[in-house]
This record gives sequence, C-alpha cells and structure tokens, in this order.
Amino acid sequence: MWSDILIESIKVLPSLLLAIVALVAVLVFRKPIGDVISRLSGLKIKDVELNFIVNYIDEALEVAEKHEKWRAQIKVTNKDKQNVLKRAKRNLDLVKGVEVLWIDDQPGNNKNEERMLRQLEIEVEYARTTEEAIEKLKSARYDLILSDIARENKSGVPVDSGIDTLNTLVEKNLSLPTIFYIGEFDPAKGSPGYAFGITNRPDELLHLILDILERRKI
Repeated sequence: MWSDILIESIKVLPSLLLAIVALVAVLVFRKPIGDVISRLSGLKIKDVELNFIVNYIDEALEVAEKHEKWRAQIKVTNKDKQNVLKRAKRNLDLVKGVEVLWIDDQPGNNKNEERMLRQLEIEVEYARTTEEAIEKLKSARYDLILSDIARENKSGVPVDSGIDTLNTLVEKNLSLPTIFYIGEFDPAKGSPGYAFGITNRPDELLHLILDILERRKI
C-alpha cells in the first residue's frame, strides 16, 4: 500500500515542481511583465486616440472644398497627415495645457481645427475683434495667437485686418508668437511682418504650433 502511494507521488512530483517553478516565476516577474503589458496597451490606446488628428484634418479639408475661394487649392497627402500625427505623438507632453487665443470674426469656420487642438488638451479661446483681443491679453495668460487676416462686417465690408491687429499688439507690448490661418494664401508673398508663420493647411497649422512650443522649450 505504502509502496503504491510512494510510486504515485513520484509520478506527480515533476508536475508539482513545474507548478511551483511557474508560481515563483509569476511572483518574481509579475511587475516587469505588468509594466510591459501596460506600456504596450498605452501605446495601442494612444494610437487609437490620436487618429482624431487625421480625421479632423480630413473634415477641415471637406469644408474647404465646399468654398470656391476658401482654401480651395489645399493639397494634403496621406504622408503629410502621418507626418504631423507622428510629430504630435512625440510632443504630447509639450502641448498639454497650452493656452491659445484665436482672433477670428468667424470662429465657426475653424471648428474642426479647434476640435483637433482641444483633443490634444490645448485650450482655445476666441476674440472676434482687435479690441476684444487686447482685453483678453491684458487679463489672461496665453502661449500663442492664431489669427485670420480678412474681416468683414455684416454687410460684407472689410472693417478690420489681422495684420493691423498684430501691429497694434506689438505697439502695446501685448504681442505673442502669432500664426495666421487663412483661406486664400499665396506662398510667394511670404509671412506678414511680426508673424511667426502663415498657412491655409490644417496639418501645417499644427506643425507651426509645435514649432513655437519646441522653440520655447529650448
């Protein structure tokens, strides 16, 4: 009887030892394995979450295509979109909590670009006129300015200019790095004086914002 029990015990011993080794391995390597899984999961989630950048760029381009003159000549390739997506991923810590003042008399035109920035945890506040921008700059802290150039009253008459606004802010020592985001854009004319940059492309808008933030970090 005892010999039978001994024989049976010997038979199950390898399996028992294997189970003990496996348990020890789990206890020893649990945290490192958990960290790896967590990092991999985080990367996967980050990839999924940041796809909105490409989505909002596409939506902004769809809006532009409906306007004969407004950003009608924009050409943004898939490579362009992936490049700005990769750059945004590398700089998530840089954009989080950035405060932007967007000066535009028709903020609704920028809704997709604004959503893209807000999803990156960039705060966006609007001013419709030069006077409103001055008041906001006096009472709050911003990191940079986005601005249109052409502004019209309800009758379609030009009443203000983004370039005039920037010049006024410079005179009042209220200027910040400023990007002009406009509809019709002639690269041959270059960037207006005092401006950091100018574009009519949503991907380039994000690139220019990252340029400002990277230089500030240095």
